[in-house]
Amino acid sequence: MSCIAVSGSRASRPELDKMLEHLRSGDEVVVWKLDRLGRNTQSLLALIDDLEHRGVHFHSVTAVSYTHLRA
Repeated sequence: MSCIAVSGSRASRPELDKMLEHLRSGDEVVVWKLDRLGRNTQSLLALIDDLEHRGVHFHSVTAVSYTHLRA
């Protein structure tokens, strides 16, 4: 397991890009708050959708989000 700090407020997010490049199916992305991952709701939802299609689980510690429990 590795931990990469990512800020959602910067225009350039090289650490996020690096993490996304290394993720594989079965991995899990854990963030403290949803605003740490996306600059706005649209980009956050697009990123979570991309993770889901890649088989990567997503979890926010302070929000209920179970992307791996799809009906």
